[in-house]
Amino acid sequence: MAIYHFSAQVLSRGKGQSAVAAAAYRSGDKLQDERTGEEKFYRREVTPDSMILAPSNSPEWMKDRERLWNAVEKAENRKDSQLAREINIALPVELSNGQQKELIRDFVQKEFVDKGMIADICIHRDDSNNPHAHVMLTTREIMSDGFGKKNRDWNNKELLNQWREEWSNHANKSLEREGVQERISHLSHEARGLEQLPTVHLGHVANEMEKRGVETPQGDINRDRQEYNSLVVDLQKYREEKQAIEAERARQFEQGSKVKSVPEHSSSEELVDKFIAKFLTGKKEEVVQQSNVETEQVRQPEQVTEVKPKQPSTQLSQEEFIERLRREFEENARKEKEQQRKVEQKKQRFNTPAEHDDLQIARTYLKADPSLPKIAERRQQIDKSSERLSNGKQFLLWKSQTINEAASQYKSIAHNQGRIQEQLQKIEQINWLNPLKFKDNRTIKEHAEGVISDCLNQINGLEEKLNYHREKLGFETEIEFKQVQAKSETERPGLIETNRSQRQQIAREIDALSNAENALKNGFVRQVAFNYPERSEMQYMSYETAHKLNEVNKKNGKIVPVEATEKFVTNKHQEIKQLKDKVSYTEQYSSRLHRAENYLKDYEKYRDIVENYKNKNSFSKMFVSKSTKNEYEKAVIARDSYENYMKREGITGRTDFEKQSKTYEDMQVRIPEFNGLIKTALNGLGILDAIVKGIEQAGREQERSTRQQQLQRGKGKGKKRENRWDMER
Repeated sequence: MAIYHFSAQVLSRGKGQSAVAAAAYRSGDKLQDERTGEEKFYRREVTPDSMILAPSNSPEWMKDRERLWNAVEKAENRKDSQLAREINIALPVELSNGQQKELIRDFVQKEFVDKGMIADICIHRDDSNNPHAHVMLTTREIMSDGFGKKNRDWNNKELLNQWREEWSNHANKSLEREGVQERISHLSHEARGLEQLPTVHLGHVANEMEKRGVETPQGDINRDRQEYNSLVVDLQKYREEKQAIEAERARQFEQGSKVKSVPEHSSSEELVDKFIAKFLTGKKEEVVQQSNVETEQVRQPEQVTEVKPKQPSTQLSQEEFIERLRREFEENARKEKEQQRKVEQKKQRFNTPAEHDDLQIARTYLKADPSLPKIAERRQQIDKSSERLSNGKQFLLWKSQTINEAASQYKSIAHNQGRIQEQLQKIEQINWLNPLKFKDNRTIKEHAEGVISDCLNQINGLEEKLNYHREKLGFETEIEFKQVQAKSETERPGLIETNRSQRQQIAREIDALSNAENALKNGFVRQVAFNYPERSEMQYMSYETAHKLNEVNKKNGKIVPVEATEKFVTNKHQEIKQLKDKVSYTEQYSSRLHRAENYLKDYEKYRDIVENYKNKNSFSKMFVSKSTKNEYEKAVIARDSYENYMKREGITGRTDFEKQSKTYEDMQVRIPEFNGLIKTALNGLGILDAIVKGIEQAGREQERSTRQQQLQRGKGKGKKRENRWDMER
């Protein structure tokens, strides 16, 4: 789930920190620290996703990570100078890598870069469950030639609170845009009125240790707080159930039932509340006292005044009251378990013997009666275990490769040291007393010194590479490395076998849960089909169809006949078709009138031309002018053609067209009404339509199964009767 973490720190030279080293560590780039002359580099298994954002007035060179942070170092001349501000932000795991990058870029641009800071963003995804961003920010104003004065306003604590709030706003908008229900808040649990204690941020070091199974103080704090929070959740459920009972009492009273009045809380109910509240208060104080890590997200809770429960009216001692409370809880739990057992027995009567075996096997894994929600929950746990095992396997492979690399480098160092000894011996063996060989001796010495220099350079390079292996494997000397190597070679086969065995166990459990899931779904289908004995094909419907049909029956409070559903769906489809036909007819009517109108205009145009020729003057010219006669004949042909086109569209003339146009206007007015009726008819039809189609598919599955059984019986391979579920059982 999405978590909120937003912490800030100042990188200071007084703490022994370096802006260049910090940037190299966060980005995974090799950076040359000009102040110390050292090359800073931290190798990462997963390459960080990095970018530098700068204000529009910044010089282009400031987008070069090495030049930027070396310039920051040069701008500070005090031994305790503040070099940079760093923000550490947890990114929502519900978003994709691209969405996470877009989210952090937009937030940093608006809150920091637009205010005048340069931001160096590095997103770390070494742990897929803990994506987070490191944002290094400059502390000085940007000038055209470099850095100016420090902006002290950026140190305002209120500004930090504003950044924290804006991050939650940005993140929640992204989650909402992607359709994710989870939300985060910058407010503490106390400020939001929650009784739960917040967990603390592990950080990458503690997180890596916890992944390897090494418990850390931060992890212990979170485990204690998670245990306390689970008790708070249980208390909340208890309160909600009690409120529901009180609401039911009030409803009965308002409806004039036999209840004379709405009873107040009984003394025992008050004692239950106060007893649990007292227990949680003590538990909270115990958990908080164990929290020694101070972080920005962890606040010391206010002192909780212990509320002493009133003694019950029966004057029971505290021990007697607690014992009675315990017995009541045990009795309620026993009744609930018995009721659940009866429900499970009723469900299991619809399973085959083989499916009963599958459910029994799954019960050993779940430590409870199998159900679809429990199987889904267990699968999520298995997925996390599989991921841990996969990470463990990768870690073993990485460790083996790293040890081999270190061994190879030590071997190369030894080889170069041997070459150095050889060259030193050559130099010692030179006879400088022979003047005739002085030139040759000098050549031999220079060559030997060159070889020695090359070997020393190679040794220095190998030693530099070994720094990474020393840090990762935890050794300093070659002797310590050989101890690490020997221990790894001893432990590695057992660790590999354990990892393989656990992966096989998970594979077996996954198969068992899949079989149990199929058994539960098959049993549920048969349970629903049992309500329709006259429809044998119902046994072949899918779980999804059975679930939808069961929901319809629940909503109606009775078993709805399939025939009634089919008839209802058929009638609705016919009704919708008629309405759509009316809408379609109106649209076609409009298109027809549009075409007819164009033909009518052309018809009237050429009709007027013909009428004009028929007057006395023009008509007499036709016998004199051949061109006039041709024009007249063309006009007659065009008039007759457009008249035929017009009649083909159902229009006889201008009067008829205007009459039909009025009819179309009356039809068009009803289009919104038809669309509304279609929408109403479609409302709720989707699930019923899916049920009918699902039952039709079940009929086809039954026919296919019948043909297959007949074929098997013909070959003498029919299934045994006892392995099938009988609807008459």
